[in-house]
Amino acid sequence: MTENPVLNVDYGRRRVRLTYSTPAAEPPAGRGRELWDQSQWCSETFKSEYCVYHDGRWYFKREQDLTMFLIRWS
Repeated sequence: MTENPVLNVDYGRRRVRLTYSTPAAEPPAGRGRELWDQSQWCSETFKSEYCVYHDGRWYFKREQDLTMFLIRWS
């Protein structure tokens, strides 16, 4: 069984633990805007510390945020 990666992000004196993640899909040829569009959508939908892209994965603080992301971008 593989363990889901966890990302800890420091925001000044606060540390946020993002425990839900999904690999970022590689955009098909000619669709390089997809990652940018996902990033824009996340910034408009979630608090900045609830949704982070890092090293090829999207990380979320809450499971329902991951679910919303998967529904929107699947």
